[in-house]
Amino acid sequence: LPALDNFDLAQANLKPENEEAQKIISQYQGLVDGLMTILTNQGLSTVAGVGAPFDPNFHEAIMREESADAPEDTILEEFRKGYKMGENTLIRAAMVKVAASPSASE
Repeated sequence: LPALDNFDLAQANLKPENEEAQKIISQYQGLVDGLMTILTNQGLSTVAGVGAPFDPNFHEAIMREESADAPEDTILEEFRKGYKMGENTLIRAAMVKVAASPSASE
């Protein structure tokens, strides 16, 4: 899983400056997609992330943030992807930020 984390981190930080760089990024994405296809065929899947309801069985909440835009206990941000085998066997919980109801004092 650390290798998948590194792929995600690299992808988030790639900033193509020209057409040649964009081609390299496309090839890189093809490698990542190929690896994920192999792992998916073996039963690995990602835990639902941003926009999904928080589930303590699959998510580790490391932050809460008041939000008027999202229902309470909705995932606002994902810091580290979670993975599972099949539907119910957790490999690693996703680290997330969860929405909280706005304070009544506002």
